[in-house]
Amino acid sequence: MTKSALFTLLVCAVLAAAFLLFPWPLQQKLFAVAYGLDPQRPTHSYFIAGMQIPLEARKLGMFGGFLLTYLYLLALRRGRAANFPPASVSALLLGFIATMGLDGLNATLFDLGLPNAYAPVLALRLATGLLAGIAMAGLLLPAFNGTMWHDVSPLPSLRNMGEAAGALALAVCFFAIVDARPAILYYPVAILGITGLVTELTLINSIIAMVLGRRVGMARTLQDALPAFAAGLILTTCELAVMSAVHYVMLGDMAGLM
Repeated sequence: MTKSALFTLLVCAVLAAAFLLFPWPLQQKLFAVAYGLDPQRPTHSYFIAGMQIPLEARKLGMFGGFLLTYLYLLALRRGRAANFPPASVSALLLGFIATMGLDGLNATLFDLGLPNAYAPVLALRLATGLLAGIAMAGLLLPAFNGTMWHDVSPLPSLRNMGEAAGALALAVCFFAIVDARPAILYYPVAILGITGLVTELTLINSIIAMVLGRRVGMARTLQDALPAFAAGLILTTCELAVMSAVHYVMLGDMAGLM
């Protein structure tokens, strides 16, 4: 094993140990991860078994939908797919993002007491977030693969509407589970959302690290890719820590963590 691979494993081990050994209950640690990125307002969040999910409904949909779709694409053997979906599917994905944006704009107008189309509801926040999560996975995967790998697959991340419908079916199942709020699934839902958050940011930051380090398209094996993953994970950790500090300084509110 190369030194870079060992360094990557060490980074992952240190971060995992810090998370697991920090003397807070698991729920508070999950809240802490998202604290700088999400307002974590109770009125905008789902509660399961009387416990608030650490991500607001829209972001739970975004990051949960992203992770589910990303895993779905891996199951379809698109791990190195470097082409974007065909025009019709890409238009659908962009429409998903626009739908979330319009719902978010309407919710902001409602919160500010300005003219709006309808009163926001948690279920719609979650649903539009899930649509955006599907879109982000379908568009980010080929961007990541084209930046990371020397040998890529010519396949698109989603080849047709049928495959897009498969991702949508997973999102519908997740929506039904969250909206039903079964007590036993609090931690699976919360962990899936937080894992999606960290995964998405790490992939984006890995792209940035490869571009800045002039390592675009140089990885041939997973071992070659590990340093970029490590850099992305370190950048993600630093970003979340800085955003948490700014959140605390500006608002002085850690109600969700205490």
